Amino acid sequence: MAVAEQKERILPEFTMDHLGTSFKVILVNSVREIINEEGIKEILIPDQLGLSKAIALRRAIDSRKLSGGDIRFLRKSLSMKAKDLAEKLDISAEYLSRCEAGDKVMASNAEKVLRLIVLLEPFYMLEKAAEEVSADDRKFAERLLSSMSKISKVIHEMKIIPAHEIQEEFIYYFTRKKRGLKFDPANDDDGEWLAEAA
Repeated sequence: MAVAEQKERILPEFTMDHLGTSFKVILVNSVREIINEEGIKEILIPDQLGLSKAIALRRAIDSRKLSGGDIRFLRKSLSMKAKDLAEKLDISAEYLSRCEAGDKVMASNAEKVLRLIVLLEPFYMLEKAAEEVSADDRKFAERLLSSMSKISKVIHEMKIIPAHEIQEEFIYYFTRKKRGLKFDPANDDDGEWLAEAA
């Protein structure tokens, strides 16, 4: 009797539709589908934490109004409790909860602060790494400050587009590329998630 063979392939596109957000995420040439001997299908998405962070960063720079699901997604990508985020946004936990549920619309100022928190999170990690770098490495510090300045400018100049003015569905595409100089497709841990140009 022949033994059934496990089948594996890289999916050209995989739509993530379980995020509870106002947008879709499509992963390009990055997700493995494995069908085992019993015919059971398994989907493997590499570096899901990194993907969540990449999606959050992409959504934070998009000027379309955040939906309740978007706010919840961003909070979870920060690994923050609602009460802690509410405190940072200078709003009540109850109000944040209502915004996440879609019962209230978050004020633009609070929304900008949320976006800024999401955008600055990678710099907090870099800041910790910078403490271990020698004092002579001024280029690293200059790049860090330059990037933070650019992000601050994006948030400062952002005009939030009201949801009722948005006609088309919006979709973000992400692909996994190898780190370093080569940007070949990567579907393993040797890569990083990059948003494709809109």
